[in-house]
Amino acid sequence: MDWVHYTNSVDAINGIIKNGLLVNPLERKLIHLFSNSPHFDEREPQQFGLTSIRKDGLFGSRKHIKQFGNLGIVFNNDWIEKEKFQKVWYLKEKSRFHKKLKVFFDDAEKELIQCINKRPPNDSFPYMGYTNKAVAGLFGAKKYCHFLSIYEYLEPAENRWQKEYRSVQTQPLYTTGSTGELVNSISKPGWNNILMTKKFQPHDISHFVTQRKFVKQLKESLPIEYKNKQVKWKIFT
Repeated sequence: MDWVHYTNSVDAINGIIKNGLLVNPLERKLIHLFSNSPHFDEREPQQFGLTSIRKDGLFGSRKHIKQFGNLGIVFNNDWIEKEKFQKVWYLKEKSRFHKKLKVFFDDAEKELIQCINKRPPNDSFPYMGYTNKAVAGLFGAKKYCHFLSIYEYLEPAENRWQKEYRSVQTQPLYTTGSTGELVNSISKPGWNNILMTKKFQPHDISHFVTQRKFVKQLKESLPIEYKNKQVKWKIFT
């Protein structure tokens, strides 16, 4: 098994090598399966950033490279463990898992509301706990914190083919901007380059993979400190 991050160009590969993997504040787009509360209108729970890796087998996925690109960086196990990548849970509406998690959410939300009601009625800060685990924990909503920890690793069931493992941003960073804007911002010195990327060193990389016809191009494009890394060709089905 390989831990692979796929991208679509040699420029993107070299950008990742230089700056690190983007910690992208993507939406899970699943909160509607638990609540229609207006507290989720502006942002999703824990939308502070995530980085994705695919757990690849002997053969790669043609569907995956069509969507994400056919140039892959393969990370070693130690780096995956250090960065705390965890398996994504794929959630299907009305499945047994969804029904159990919905019951847990309802109970956890009651706990959160009880914690909010202990505060002065004009204090809006506790309501941030709906989408921010750090705030929910500050006011003692332990069950709701646990739900948010689960939610961070949820993904719609139709994306099961991605075989995703995910590392999430632990700091509550309210970042805005498109993926393209964030990529541009991390290429420059500043806080985004530090906080919105996962850095790695040459020894964290096992090898690179791509389709056979792109092996030479990828090998020649790598910076000098990565020239000793193998570029292996892979079959995608």
